[in-house]
Amino acid sequence: MPQFIQVEGVADGLGPRFNLSSCGGCHIQPALGGSSPAINPQLADAATMAPGNTVPSFITANGPVREARFIRNSDGSPDGGVHDLFTIAGRSDAPSGCAIQQPDFAGQLANHNVIFRIPTPTFGAGLIEAITDTTIRNNLASDPGRLKANNGIKGHVNTNGNDGTVTRFGWKAQNKSLADFFG
Repeated sequence: MPQFIQVEGVADGLGPRFNLSSCGGCHIQPALGGSSPAINPQLADAATMAPGNTVPSFITANGPVREARFIRNSDGSPDGGVHDLFTIAGRSDAPSGCAIQQPDFAGQLANHNVIFRIPTPTFGAGLIEAITDTTIRNNLASDPGRLKANNGIKGHVNTNGNDGTVTRFGWKAQNKSLADFFG
């Protein structure tokens, strides 16, 4: 867990766009690995972790921590992807000349094009990753006495489009490993 609570810098893993400079900052209530804390660290830490960035209007001191997604792209096609709140532009450890721009949250809010998520607890995520793809597929296929079918229980296995492996992390189970999800 030490990496989970480590405050990241650009040189050691903070990406060009981010929501907070440590995983544990957003996932801390009721304990490390949980959900959004009562006092929002995105606002409290913005001046030092994201100098020169604007704190979006939906980030308030009394939480919750928020992740923003846009519903549609500018061409009208579906988006749904996470649009991180801050960039490394303005940080002393950013590469020289870095001018990456924040998304236009004010404009997107005015267009009713933003939806929010709060951090989901990560408790037990390592256990879920330990379940083999074969076990997941076999459990889906197993229905002794048609108990699942008779009770309306059905579903499908989400898979990676590149290699067919089972995906299980993220709001839509689009990531196959914790490393992919957290990255």
